[in-house]
Amino acid sequence: MADMLLQIAAIFSMGIIFLLRIRHFYVLTKYNLSILLIFGYLSVVAIQNGNFYRSLILIPLMLIAFQLLYGRQMRLNPGECFKIIADIFLLFFLLNTFLMVFVPDFFPAESSVSKSYLISTNYNQFGGAIIPGLLAGCGAMSFDKTYRRNFELMLLVSIFMVVYAGSMTSTIALTLIALYYLFAKDNRTLSRIVSVGIALVIVFIFFDFVLQLSKIFPVGGLTENFFTLVGKDATFSGRTYIWTQTMISVLNSPLTGIGWYSGEWAELALGAVNTHNIILNILLQGGVLFLAFVIIAVVCLYRVLLQIKTHESRLVMFISLCYLLMMQFEVYNYFMICLSMFFVYNIAICNRHE
Repeated sequence: MADMLLQIAAIFSMGIIFLLRIRHFYVLTKYNLSILLIFGYLSVVAIQNGNFYRSLILIPLMLIAFQLLYGRQMRLNPGECFKIIADIFLLFFLLNTFLMVFVPDFFPAESSVSKSYLISTNYNQFGGAIIPGLLAGCGAMSFDKTYRRNFELMLLVSIFMVVYAGSMTSTIALTLIALYYLFAKDNRTLSRIVSVGIALVIVFIFFDFVLQLSKIFPVGGLTENFFTLVGKDATFSGRTYIWTQTMISVLNSPLTGIGWYSGEWAELALGAVNTHNIILNILLQGGVLFLAFVIIAVVCLYRVLLQIKTHESRLVMFISLCYLLMMQFEVYNYFMICLSMFFVYNIAICNRHE
C-alpha cells in the first residue's frame, strides 16, 4: 500500500512538473532521446514476452521530470545547480549515517535477512546512490573549486557507510576513488595509467570470473590461482549460481532478451532478485541488440567528456569506471544509473561551453 501511494505521489508530482516546465523542454536532446530509446526498446521486448511492468513507464518519466526541473538551469547556472543537487545527496548521506549508527531499526526490514536504510532497501545498493552523489559533487567542483571540502566530506561519509554496513564491493571501489583523488587526479599520466588499469581489471573480472565461474565456460588457471592466493571459495557469496542461471536464460533468447522482469520471477529463475552483474542484466533484459545500443550511447557520452582536459573530468571518468567495477557484482536501480549519466552528460556539455 505504501509503495502504491509513493508511486501515485510521484506520478502526480511529475504531472505538475510537466505542466510548469514543458515550455522549456527540448525533447530531442541527446540525453532524453537515449532515455526514450532505452526504455522504449525494453517496453517493446517486455510486451512481446508478456511481462510489462509499471517501472518501464515510471522510471523514464521520473528521469525526464528531473531533466525538466534542472536541465535548463544546468545551462544557465551549472555550478549552483550542481551544488544544490550535491548538497541534497550529502544531506541524505549524513542522515543515513546517523540512522545507521544511532537508530538502526528506524526503517522496517524488507525481509528477515536484510535491513532497510534511508538511501536504499539494503546495504548492497548503497553504491547506486553514492556514485550519483559523487558525480554531482564533481560537477560542482568543476565550476567552484571551493566545493572540494564538501566533496571530500561526502566521500568520507560514503566510505564510512559502506564499511559500517559491510559492503565489500563498494568499500573497495570507494577506497580506490579516495586514493585516486588524493594521489592521481592532478597527474595526467598517472591518471591515465590508473584508469586503464581499472578498465583492464573490469574486463578481466567479467571474462575470467563472471563467464568462467558461471560454468558456461571452463574455469581458467588465472581464476584458480586467484582463489588459491586469497584462500576463498569461488562462489562470490552465491553469485556464481546466479550467473549460471542468468547465462542459461540469456542463451535462450540472445538477440532480444526476455524483457523487464520482476524480483519474484528472478527469485524463482535465478535464485536472487537480480543478476548481480550489469552486463548480464542488460543481455537478459534486451539481448545483444540492447547491449550494443548501450555501448554506443556510453561511448558517445564519454567521448564528449574526454574532450574536457580538467582534473574534475578525469575524476568523473575514474568514478564512472569504479561504478562499472561495482556493477560487476551488483545491479543498481536504473533510475540512479541514468541519473549518473545525466550528471556526466551535463558536466561534459557545460564545461565544453565554458
